[in-house]
Amino acid sequence: MVIRVTIAYRTITSEAANVIAGMIPICITLAEDIECYQRRTTRNVRTMVRIDSMAKWQQEWDSTEKCRWTHRPSPWMNRQHGEVNFYLTQFLSGHGCFRKHLHRCGHAASPFCPECEYVEETPEHVIFDCPRKCVVKMARGMQ
Repeated sequence: MVIRVTIAYRTITSEAANVIAGMIPICITLAEDIECYQRRTTRNVRTMVRIDSMAKWQQEWDSTEKCRWTHRPSPWMNRQHGEVNFYLTQFLSGHGCFRKHLHRCGHAASPFCPECEYVEETPEHVIFDCPRKCVVKMARGMQ
């Protein structure tokens, strides 16, 4: 379901997809529901348990080395629906038309940027450092 929400490639990690979608992993959600049911007589139980669930999710995310761009789940939880699209998902997950990812999948001969010598073509490089980004901006301005 999170792959559909994020419009991601199937190679995206479940950790990154959950964060980008703003959806707590299903195993944590189910544990939250069980705890709420067991403590159903307690007032505001859902709020208290949700805080614990977010802490568990953050702890799981802290222990993984995958997709560090999306490291902090909490800011992603309060977004409006539709703020994530195919391109933002590619950028945040690194699973897109970036040579580093394509090389890892066997679809590119090299992970290096064709414009910059010996620099891996990652989302960060393409957006912030690569001189080709100026060409893209100029092309959009001319249309």
